[in-house]
Amino acid sequence: MRAQQLVFKTVAVAILAVAGAGAGMALGDMTDRRPRATVAEPERSAVAVPVPRPAPVPAARFRAPLYYQPFGSDVDLVGRALDTSGARDLILAFVLDAGGCRPAWQGDPALLVGADAAVAATVDSVRRRGGDVAVSFGGAAGTELGVACGSDRALAAAYQKVIDAYGLTRIDLDYEAEDLAVGVDRRMRAVRLLLDRAGATGRPLRVSLTLPVGRDGLPPVAVAGIRAALRAGVRPDIVNVMAFNLGAGTTQADIRGALEAAHGQVKVLFGDSDAAAYARLGLQLMIGHADVRGERLLPLDARSLVEYGKARRLGWLSFWSLNRDQACVGPTPVEWAVPTCSGVDQRPYEFAGIVAGFAR
Repeated sequence: MRAQQLVFKTVAVAILAVAGAGAGMALGDMTDRRPRATVAEPERSAVAVPVPRPAPVPAARFRAPLYYQPFGSDVDLVGRALDTSGARDLILAFVLDAGGCRPAWQGDPALLVGADAAVAATVDSVRRRGGDVAVSFGGAAGTELGVACGSDRALAAAYQKVIDAYGLTRIDLDYEAEDLAVGVDRRMRAVRLLLDRAGATGRPLRVSLTLPVGRDGLPPVAVAGIRAALRAGVRPDIVNVMAFNLGAGTTQADIRGALEAAHGQVKVLFGDSDAAAYARLGLQLMIGHADVRGERLLPLDARSLVEYGKARRLGWLSFWSLNRDQACVGPTPVEWAVPTCSGVDQRPYEFAGIVAGFAR
């Protein structure tokens, strides 16, 4: 997500304690059931009784969250996107340090958390529609709070300020670049403090860890991040792998291979069964063009990967980002990720509609 984050910065991994063709081508391959008491009724003459239609199957909670950068976007856009696509849940990105261990959107001192009516309105818009939000800390640009805050308690207090501002029951920790190697143990100890506080107050807190992945699985530095979590007594409910930027000509098989390799690693690290390891994994896609020239994902690829995720019973399936879920406008062809459009032929919010199907 580096390219589009850097653009957002100048104009705009995860722990949840709660998963072709050549260069420049498409990847094409691939109720509440309770016993009901019966009461004897008087005998009646036979009449035709209409059979009620079964109620629609509700979307599973937070199974298809979409990453979204809330600042600089119209709040109404969120409502239109959710209503059009059937998507429900969002992960708002990113909160970073604005200096002095102060949480702010994109690390901008003018956008301090708690002083931003726009984000609060976005959160309200999502929840009015029956969805929920998480907030993601980190990303590829700016200074992560875990690096800026000088102690476990100071960091936990900064995270807690964000949790309190939006009434969160979920947070996402997105570790990229140097953040994977700096201050990881402090972050995990701070998260342990958050979990202890949540438990003491009777409020749930789920944490997802978002990590990079390669064709051979999680890199050593990402594995070290998971081990730091386990040392601190934190067991992320979701290890969300960013299965993109794998290289020009990436195919669906490459994405599935990266996920399967990460599955083997997660199974060993957590001592999980096959099924439990899949359920702990999240698959995050990059819609349209990736940050690597010649790597792109089309709607037909997303449909296939959603079916793959369902078959594996992954914990969630997401993408970067809702801001980009529309075709680009203008004659200049897009060859890598930009923050406001996908760069491929698509209908508005088409990817959101496809991924929303994962939760049903």
